[in-house]
Amino acid sequence: MLINDKLGDFDLSVNAAYLNVGRKDSGRRADGGLFAIALSHTFENHFGLVGELAGQSLEFTLPRGVYPFGGVTYQVNRRLRLDAGLRFGIGAEAPRVSVVAWFVFGIADLY
Repeated sequence: MLINDKLGDFDLSVNAAYLNVGRKDSGRRADGGLFAIALSHTFENHFGLVGELAGQSLEFTLPRGVYPFGGVTYQVNRRLRLDAGLRFGIGAEAPRVSVVAWFVFGIADLY
C-alpha cells in the first residue's frame, strides 16, 4: 500500500507491505511487515530535501530493524524524482550507515 499526500509545500508518503518470505533453513515460510513514512520538500530549482523512517520485522532485502534516512532530491520532471543520501541502521543486525540512491516514479493521477 502506498499513500501520498500534499501538506502545504511538503509531500507525505506512507508505505506498508505484508512480507511472506521463504526461510533459508527449511521449506517453511515466515510472515512479517514493512513500513515507511517519508516527508519531502522540493525547492523552485528542482532540488529538495527528504527524510524517511522505514523498518521491517522480517529479514527481506535488508536485515530486520529501523532505518532513518536523510538526503537530497532532484525532480527531473512531474513524475520522476531522484533521491540520494545516508541511511542509518537501528537494530542488532542492521548495518550502521549506508549510502543509498533510488528513484521515485509516479504512473497515475487518480484524481
